[in-house]
Amino acid sequence: MPEFRQNLATKDWVVIASERAARPEDFRRPPRAPSPKDGCPFCPGGEAHKAAASFELPAGKSWKVRVIPNKFPVLVPTSPAPKARHPLYRSLPGEGLHEIIVDTPDHEADLADMPEAHARELAGVWRERFRSASASDRVAMTVLFKNYGPGSGASIHHPVTHVVGSSVVPSHIRHRMDEAARYYDSAGSCVFCRMSEAEQEDKSRVVEENDHFVAFVLYAALSPFHIWVLPKRHMASFSDMNEKELSSIAAILQRLARRLRAALGDPSFNFVVQSAPLDRGTTEAYHWYLSLVVRVGGGSGFEMGSGIFTNTVVPEEAARFLQSAKV
Repeated sequence: MPEFRQNLATKDWVVIASERAARPEDFRRPPRAPSPKDGCPFCPGGEAHKAAASFELPAGKSWKVRVIPNKFPVLVPTSPAPKARHPLYRSLPGEGLHEIIVDTPDHEADLADMPEAHARELAGVWRERFRSASASDRVAMTVLFKNYGPGSGASIHHPVTHVVGSSVVPSHIRHRMDEAARYYDSAGSCVFCRMSEAEQEDKSRVVEENDHFVAFVLYAALSPFHIWVLPKRHMASFSDMNEKELSSIAAILQRLARRLRAALGDPSFNFVVQSAPLDRGTTEAYHWYLSLVVRVGGGSGFEMGSGIFTNTVVPEEAARFLQSAKV
């Protein structure tokens, strides 16, 4: 029978539609063919390399990770005020920043494929650019995300990561922060820490775990294989990671990418870092996490109308399927 489940941290509801249940293996896709390098703007010598780098590791022609401004940014450092003020509706200049982190000069070396040492260096650049964006006086919220595969919205195959700094904090993020504060006030503890501890104890939904992070299919997963990666140490911001945690986040994301490829045939996915907005500062109530969504299906009119997602794969079954993949 169908079951409503609620995410303890966000209070989002989801319908686990067991009456329409799909088997996890139904979502397996054939491996994708290599993408041609010709004309890739992010390969060495490509168009993007005409832009001045914001950051390089190491600096110079032999870079391993390179950061450039996005040619087609979501937000820009300076933006003119809207020409006309509406008496009813509110508008603001679209100020902020948008950088592209070119993960590697190797066109085919995605997270699953790149050497572990390179993944560790890449994670360090993620943290450095996250900190840099957050230091801007035009940024109230920093978002780091990756689009992988054609179903994710990625237009070019070359592995990149995006950092967007927004001058506006949207209402759903503030709602999430407020829900975490309510839980802390009533229970006296961080809801994310409680979820992490519960998942580590239960094990049925855990897909990967190491010394500093646990990755699990959510109890109230919004879609098949919806995974959260939670740091075991309480910290509000992605920028708070220490060196050991950087190594661990790189390692667990590589393991997840390989596991998804082994189980589902290299599916498209998005991951996004959900970190505390800057106006909240250090808080005992909020805990940053990484949300990974595998792109295996679209939405429906019910989801659009109700805001309640429908998931046709029972989360525990999705986790067992991923756990069984040989990586």
